[in-house]
Amino acid sequence: MLVPGHHQAPITTLAFVTNEHLLLSLDSDNTVRTWSLLTKQGAGKAVATEKTSCMAVPFNSKVAYMGTHSGRTLIFDYASAKFTQESIPSAGSAVHAVACIAFAGDDSVLIGYDSGTIALWDTKKRTFTAQFSAKSVRSVT
Repeated sequence: MLVPGHHQAPITTLAFVTNEHLLLSLDSDNTVRTWSLLTKQGAGKAVATEKTSCMAVPFNSKVAYMGTHSGRTLIFDYASAKFTQESIPSAGSAVHAVACIAFAGDDSVLIGYDSGTIALWDTKKRTFTAQFSAKSVRSVT
């Protein structure tokens, strides 16, 4: 049974925003919803313009990062339920889907691609500061 206001497609990723008592859900139709854990109600909704593959939220942040099949990483401001104008480009010239995202320190985003590339993005300098290769990447933590 589908409940009005809930996802109409299967949910692919859930992420807790512990410092805000929120839950973010991402579905296979690229819809991200924000849920208040205090009120048990929906708090926002947006649709990504690209096919999404994963999502992660850094601690004490106001944004979520969503990997795409094109290799870009979108930035979602969950307070306003809108995607920002900024995004992280794909690391390298070949297009590979983002497989996973993790956070390394206060200013770095670790992005794993299905090609096996692992790249470290500096959010302050807005550039990749390191790149590694592996046979494949399923998860980074």
